[in-house]
Amino acid sequence: MQQIGAVIEKPDVCKYLSADENLKLFAKLSGVKPSNKMLMDQLGSALLWYTILH
Repeated sequence: MQQIGAVIEKPDVCKYLSADENLKLFAKLSGVKPSNKMLMDQLGSALLWYTILH
């Protein structure tokens, strides 16, 4: 399963979780154990793209 990727069309699956908690959940479900730095880098990238697109 670790070789399979997915594109999530509605990323706020767990609306009661914060952005970083959702990211940690999806990482765990994917078998990834990211460091806090990796999580913050990904959240920063997402914020940058959101800012550019809106």
